[in-house]
Amino acid sequence: MELSQENELLAKIIAYNLTVVIHEMYENGINPEFFHRKS
Repeated sequence: MELSQENELLAKIIAYNLTVVIHEMYENGINPEFFHRKS
């Protein structure tokens, strides 16, 4: 397998995993706070 094909496959896997994580966050009502501001 060529390096470019391998990189494309890895990028697709990462994109799919992010899609699944975001979908499950909405399904389970998880509200992440990435940029929590201190008051």
